[in-house]
Amino acid sequence: MIAFGRAGSLRFIGSNILHAYFGIDLRQLTSNEGQDTQIGSDKRIKSFSYRIRPTVRLMEAVVEVYGSNSEIATAFHLVIYISKTYHIPIPRSIWQDLLEWTYVMGSPPVSTAWRQADMQFKLPTRSAVELIWDAMISHQVQPGFEQYDILIRNLLGRHQVGKVLPFMRQAVEFYSAQCQEYAEATFEYAQMIKDGIRHSNVVHRYERARFRKSRMWYDIRLWCRKYLSVVRSFNPNNPLTTVAVPDFIREFRPFLPTPAQYRTATGYVSLHDPAQERIYGVRIQHLPIYIPMKKRKKGWWLQFAKIRKLSVLSRHSLAGHAPISRLGLVTLLTSTSRILGSPKRSKSEDGDDENSDLSESFHDDDDYL
Repeated sequence: MIAFGRAGSLRFIGSNILHAYFGIDLRQLTSNEGQDTQIGSDKRIKSFSYRIRPTVRLMEAVVEVYGSNSEIATAFHLVIYISKTYHIPIPRSIWQDLLEWTYVMGSPPVSTAWRQADMQFKLPTRSAVELIWDAMISHQVQPGFEQYDILIRNLLGRHQVGKVLPFMRQAVEFYSAQCQEYAEATFEYAQMIKDGIRHSNVVHRYERARFRKSRMWYDIRLWCRKYLSVVRSFNPNNPLTTVAVPDFIREFRPFLPTPAQYRTATGYVSLHDPAQERIYGVRIQHLPIYIPMKKRKKGWWLQFAKIRKLSVLSRHSLAGHAPISRLGLVTLLTSTSRILGSPKRSKSEDGDDENSDLSESFHDDDDYL
């Protein structure tokens, strides 16, 4: 199914696989697919005798096939139908896939491509992510940080700043729990190094906790930057910029960039927090790429360009492989980075900050030396 779906053979999947093997008739659902793109309509799917009983794996394939072809409503209805007909609970991973495909298909550059192809009916509605979220909650599924991430990005993209704050607070609670998990994994990892015996499960737990903590922090930081960029008011007395934004900066201070900037009715406000670490990128190489360009007279051609590959220098990054004996337990607990000291920075020929020795010649196995 996934192979045929990537080839766009949706009609073959509906008739020769779903109907023939799983007893699912999509004709009533797809007859008006160009007109009905809303989530939650009460369309019915005929059921016939099946040769293979549907399982969660069929749900995964259905979401992959129809989601990748921007048939979000079809994927949603099929998942709900399979769940209700065969009494299969919908796991959180299925909801995550639905949310991801809905968000991707409704965001540039995919949404732009559908519009240029004059296939606007392929675009999910702006509130489709929120509707799928509500359906997930109604099915008694507890969302995780990944689901909050998609919902918050969608709300901020729609400038729903009033709705997003409660979800951001709930997501920060997941980050706090992950910080506790990282601390426990770090203590266990340090004890393993002290004992001189390598246990793969301990190493895996530590690296996984380290990665998830870093990923969550950067995601929350991105939300904060997006929030500050979308709030604006042309009324100097609007409480949004005089009360709500200062309260937001106070509440989410650990995740804000420095300087934190936002727009007011009379200009811009830039706040620099000396207690916060300033994050900067170091160029490590240039990558050549070819960008498709189009002009009315010239048509399509490939424009050569170079992009900079950067390494982020921050205590919240995953850079470095310095052994913990050189870092200390306190540094490990307060940072996911394993860079020993501040890397030396030099100017490249283009005037960019660069550093070609960010690894410090350390390797992961140096902890055991």
